[in-house]
Amino acid sequence: MKLDKLVLLVPFIFICLGFLSIVIGAFLFNLILGWVVLGIALVLVAIILGYDSPK
Repeated sequence: MKLDKLVLLVPFIFICLGFLSIVIGAFLFNLILGWVVLGIALVLVAIILGYDSPK
């Protein structure tokens, strides 16, 4: 994998790490809330991956 392709993935990696930190915080707060936030985060990641940018 070339460095150019890795640079294109950096924003997505940061978004996933942000979602991960929010989910871990929710699990530390409450177990049920953590599962709900995890489901929402997975749906958001699926929407981001399925989005076709207009070119």
